[in-house]
Amino acid sequence: MEQQRTATNEQPERVECPSCLLRLSLLQAQVEKVEKLLYCIKDTLNFKEACRYTGLSDSQLYKLTKAGKVPHYKPSGKLLFFSKRELDGWLCRNHECGESPCREEVSEVELKGMDV
Repeated sequence: MEQQRTATNEQPERVECPSCLLRLSLLQAQVEKVEKLLYCIKDTLNFKEACRYTGLSDSQLYKLTKAGKVPHYKPSGKLLFFSKRELDGWLCRNHECGESPCREEVSEVELKGMDV
């Protein structure tokens, strides 16, 4: 029987255990958490890491670096590297502060000359 399988290049059936799949998905989630924690330790990120860190796609980040809108470094003239601190500054620029509806109501009351 085994010789017949190898002779016809058939592979044995894969049996997938739901318990094993659950464990695998939990392990994958843990690996992702560890990868995210590594960004806290590193000061310099390569291109792929910067994409993951910022949440930008490869093409978006490449276009922004080509246009000079994102701070980056090319020590060898080809590979792109990013300072995590500078990326944080770039991501947090143009801060917009939204006012709460309660403040607007208070301002309207004050404008009308009413005491609260």
